[in-house]
Amino acid sequence: MTTDAPSADKTILGWLLSSDVTGAVTWLGTILTVAGLGFTFYQAREASRAAKDAAKGATEAEQAVRRIEHQNTLADAAHISAQIELIIHLIGSQQYQSIQLLFGTIKRHITIMLVRSPPSDNQTETIRNNLKAAHLQILKSINEPHKFKPTILSKSLDGLSSTIIEWEQELKSSQQTGEHK
Repeated sequence: MTTDAPSADKTILGWLLSSDVTGAVTWLGTILTVAGLGFTFYQAREASRAAKDAAKGATEAEQAVRRIEHQNTLADAAHISAQIELIIHLIGSQQYQSIQLLFGTIKRHITIMLVRSPPSDNQTETIRNNLKAAHLQILKSINEPHKFKPTILSKSLDGLSSTIIEWEQELKSSQQTGEHK
């Protein structure tokens, strides 16, 4: 019985190595390899297409965020202009405590805007100089009333207002041409 097993193994091995069986197995393996390779290329093409779609979606999302930031900057500029006009009105009624509170808010908004969407260097310098002069006069109005000069405060605020309006117009213009930063 032990002699039958080796001859059975030889028969199976011989059958597997015969040209008919080997040819069929080889062809079947080749067909499966080609089919697998085709499937691999298909998957790679689909992955590439998905990556391109994802990149396009990310670009569109980034552009939408820029548009929203630009709109926020425009809204901030308009808000600042309105607050400056209110401060100019409050100078006439000598409400210096209220002026100081409003001015702190203005300075904060302008600082954020200068970072988010910087104007020209000349405008930035003008804004900073007018902020400094106005802040100094506002402090004097409360702490050293005898040194306070309302005309200097008004001139500083007027200069600040006109520069903010000019900056706002440039921002609107860049929005219309699609060139926001």
